[in-house]
Amino acid sequence: MAFDPVDIERAERIKRLLKPIFELFVHVSSSGTGNFPRNRPCLLISNHRSDMDPWVLSATAPRHICWIADYYLFEIPLIGKLMEEMSSIPISEKKSDIVRAFRKSKEAFLANQVVGIFPEGHDTITGSLQDLELGRFHTGFAEFAVRLGVDIVPAVIVSRKEKFDPIPVPKAFRKLFNLPEDVVNTEKRLVYENVHVHYGMPVSISDYKAKAEDPDGFDEAVLKLTEDMHAKMLAMIRDHAL
Repeated sequence: MAFDPVDIERAERIKRLLKPIFELFVHVSSSGTGNFPRNRPCLLISNHRSDMDPWVLSATAPRHICWIADYYLFEIPLIGKLMEEMSSIPISEKKSDIVRAFRKSKEAFLANQVVGIFPEGHDTITGSLQDLELGRFHTGFAEFAVRLGVDIVPAVIVSRKEKFDPIPVPKAFRKLFNLPEDVVNTEKRLVYENVHVHYGMPVSISDYKAKAEDPDGFDEAVLKLTEDMHAKMLAMIRDHAL
């Protein structure tokens, strides 16, 4: 099924409804929104320390974001339904789910949309990795970008004031939804009180794509793009930290 622009219209209405409520609890500022492509598809990537991050980015980005998100979020009542309504794309480590997410992302790009993904996955919002400045990047985002030929917009979320709160949902209840073990066992969540988002200049993937077309060059191109984006975003975080 082709990507339906009606889905985006519905998602935008939901965002306009929820954004004022979200901003009652956290002060959000942004810079670099003029760097965001206005009339072409792109892949948005960002660091990820809090479950608030998709809302922070959606509240500041000048375009709608179709989020690629962990499959388990879609199993949670209300949250899963909301994510579907917001045109999010589920993914897991299963090959069939990766293929399906790739196909849905391609449909979104062909419809001139923005797809968002967190290269760290949920690793940095669980357990001891929550305090990392920037965690290890998975290579999936780079594979998507190279295969689909879309430029990347790097964004960084920089906390100005934050706190860690206990997760209000008991572990036993979390287990009912077959959440990953590290998510079930996480004791605390990062809550922003004041946060800033900076959007960097789009990064062309043309050189990486050209390298990927060489014999045996795909893996090398993906790894190089992953490393380059990690270094770029770490520098952006440090540049915009107080």
